[in-house]
Amino acid sequence: MKRTTTRTQDIDRHVGARIRERRIILGLTQQQLADLIGVTYQQAHKYERGINRVSAGRLFEIGRVLNVPVEFFYEGLDGAPSNIVAPDNHRERMMLELARNFSEIQNQRRSVESRSQAISDLEEEIGRLKNENDRAAKESQGKIAQLNERIKELNQRIMPGTDPTGKVAQQGFFKK
Repeated sequence: MKRTTTRTQDIDRHVGARIRERRIILGLTQQQLADLIGVTYQQAHKYERGINRVSAGRLFEIGRVLNVPVEFFYEGLDGAPSNIVAPDNHRERMMLELARNFSEIQNQRRSVESRSQAISDLEEEIGRLKNENDRAAKESQGKIAQLNERIKELNQRIMPGTDPTGKVAQQGFFKK
């Protein structure tokens, strides 16, 4: 009985290793795989380590998500050659990392372009607001000048004989 249990555990570990291998080749994280097959991250991790046995239905779903037939997970048992060449994991990881980094560069470029556009839009808005502010300031200065003139006129009406500053005139000359 001991031999059967050990052999079954070996098969569970082999199936888990093949799941992991295929997941890595496709560039998926354990979390992404877990989400796709409807289990928790911890459960996907246990499947890959061979800690928990994968049910037939779940293995079918994993094969569908990883785009391989169920037989893929059993290939290589008993030393039988696999139809799929075993990947050079180091090289595969390097290539996946390169692809992810390239994708990130494109995402960063888009991000930089959108930031540049946002900055350009802000600069235009600041320029527009500055022009409006300058125009409003000139209008205000003009209105203030008109009000000052009106005040001087009213002062002359109310108090004849005063200079524009409101001081009383003496002998025809304004004294300050």
